[in-house]
Amino acid sequence: MRLIITGSIGTIGSVLVRGLKKEHDVVGIDCRYDTEVRDGNGQFAQLDLASGASMFGAIVEKTKPDALIHLAWDVREGAAGLNDRLDDATWTAHESNERMIRNVLSSVVRHKVPRLILASSVHAAIGHLGGYEYPASIRERT
Repeated sequence: MRLIITGSIGTIGSVLVRGLKKEHDVVGIDCRYDTEVRDGNGQFAQLDLASGASMFGAIVEKTKPDALIHLAWDVREGAAGLNDRLDDATWTAHESNERMIRNVLSSVVRHKVPRLILASSVHAAIGHLGGYEYPASIRERT
């Protein structure tokens, strides 16, 4: 199976890349560069999904993946909505995450990728641990 994994250098992405590459063709994509992950799977693209829509689309078109696993997420402070601030930095980070998911969805539809797996470890892990609840102002805005 041919797979693309975004956020391939993150905690979950790097584990998936290492495990899945044993039996599948995996292309890892991340905005950061990590020699161990890149050299370990042989196929890696350093790319900011929020601003690299056309390049991402070209990778999807060339790879013709059977599945795309989208784990990339802007985890800077405020990006996950894990604070009470509604300042410009928080909304800029939210907008970055929104652009990433729009670019992924657009490429999946355009290139007819048969399977898409979406995950947000930031919301799942941090939101779950300690019973965190998003501030009412963020819940109301969504």
